[in-house]
Amino acid sequence: MKKLAISHPGYLLRAAIKKRVTITALAKHLDNSRPQLASLINGRGRISPLLSLKLDEAFAKPPGFWSDVQYRYDLEKARKIKRKRLKPILKPEDKELV
Repeated sequence: MKKLAISHPGYLLRAAIKKRVTITALAKHLDNSRPQLASLINGRGRISPLLSLKLDEAFAKPPGFWSDVQYRYDLEKARKIKRKRLKPILKPEDKELV
């Protein structure tokens, strides 16, 4: 079964505001700069913890919704990086310490 690709958080935000509010109006409402918000909506920017809280409130989402979207996107990007897999540093019986 093929996994679905995770979209950039800005694309989800773009879909959420879709012709109902302008980027300028949203930036003003969030007390953010328009260029920063436009960068996010165009798939270049990131959602900071503070912006996440503001978006959660503005879109009536549970706390952490937008930061979770950003985290999942970042994690998916990291999984695509070719790297050498690490062996566990702890023995199985030591795992309860972490």
